[in-house]
Amino acid sequence: MLRDEAVTAWIKFFIWKNFTSVFNIDSYLSYHNYASDHIYRNILLKQINCFTIMYKHTHSENVFDYKKKQNYAYAIYMNLYYDLECHWSNWSIEMSKANQSKSTEYLLSGPIWSSEEFLNKNKNNIININKNNTTLGFFTSSYPGFSAVNSIDSHQKFLLFVLEIIKRYPNFNILFKSKNDFKLYESKEKTKEIAKKTGIDLPLEPWAEIKRIIQNTSENKCSMLQDLENGNQTEIDALNGEIIRIANDNGLDAPYNKEIMEKIISVSN
Repeated sequence: MLRDEAVTAWIKFFIWKNFTSVFNIDSYLSYHNYASDHIYRNILLKQINCFTIMYKHTHSENVFDYKKKQNYAYAIYMNLYYDLECHWSNWSIEMSKANQSKSTEYLLSGPIWSSEEFLNKNKNNIININKNNTTLGFFTSSYPGFSAVNSIDSHQKFLLFVLEIIKRYPNFNILFKSKNDFKLYESKEKTKEIAKKTGIDLPLEPWAEIKRIIQNTSENKCSMLQDLENGNQTEIDALNGEIIRIANDNGLDAPYNKEIMEKIISVSN
């Protein structure tokens, strides 16, 4: 690990030393850049008096247990080294300082609506909202994946909460920003529909069960990968293909299983 870090440091040194010898820039803006190589880059940028800025495009990790914030730090985000950090909230700034940030200044910028979901594609501008009404913004964490903090059911409850707010306060401007493709929520409901119609009992937390299986077999090389490497026919049709057929027989759709099956078939061909 230390050897890899040393190699990274030398590579970044040559890259940015060459860059600063050619270009003289006043400021450098980074988007959600926490990798250790930012330290090597910013050391060299500071030598030419370049002002370094980092915008964190997420909320604060300490919100999940704010009462114990003093006991919490996030190793991935340790030792940030910028002239200025821009954050959504004061909690996020607190989190950065708890992570032993070495940055000089902190700016409370609030969320920046950068998603295509908030664009009026006909007029190519941000959607119109009534500025006289209260505006509420809702943001979800990652869904799904190994980096997901909240369970699938937690996401579902959060969506129900948003719907309840919309019902209670019809005059509010509601802006919802999903961290992942919103279709992922639809795929979960489709999976539950397929299982229910075919009498299949899913685990209470399907993704948690999948993670458990993957972790317990992490040292194994799956049979499908072995088939692909050896040029053999895979079992994709018997696995994902069967889900697609069950869905079709019940008047449902399984778009993600179709996508996975098409990709495996294209690779195997």
